Amino acid sequence: MRERKVEKLAEQLHRYVAETILYELKDPRIGFITVGRVELSPDLSYGKVYISVLGQEKEKTRSMGVLERARGFIQCQVAHRLRTRNMPTLAFVLDESPERSVRMTKLLDEIAREREAKAAPGSSAEPEPDTEAGDEEAEPESPPAPG
Repeated sequence: MRERKVEKLAEQLHRYVAETILYELKDPRIGFITVGRVELSPDLSYGKVYISVLGQEKEKTRSMGVLERARGFIQCQVAHRLRTRNMPTLAFVLDESPERSVRMTKLLDEIAREREAKAAPGSSAEPEPDTEAGDEEAEPESPPAPG
């Protein structure tokens, strides 16, 4: 029963944090972000909000800085909507899993292309049989015609 309560609260936090960032945080420096998941401590006093940011390292750093500075505002807005006695202290964590997933997919696609190239008939990846040296089935040279 306790685990279900933690899951339910994490789902509510996820929704409310995402809505607060999307609709109420009016900072133009924030980039294209996605709230990935929320993990709560067993006593519900602390929560990690995983954020993925689309863009280069500069945009990621800037967006995470904006979120960290707006943490109090976000917590306050979420606390007004959340029906609990205590509001968990939130921490924003940069989630690198989308980038890792894209890299892994590219690597797997590359491996699949290499295997297809090796398996294709007439491919240059297959070694040609050596008919010059030491091949018993090769035809002997015919003597030159008299002439």
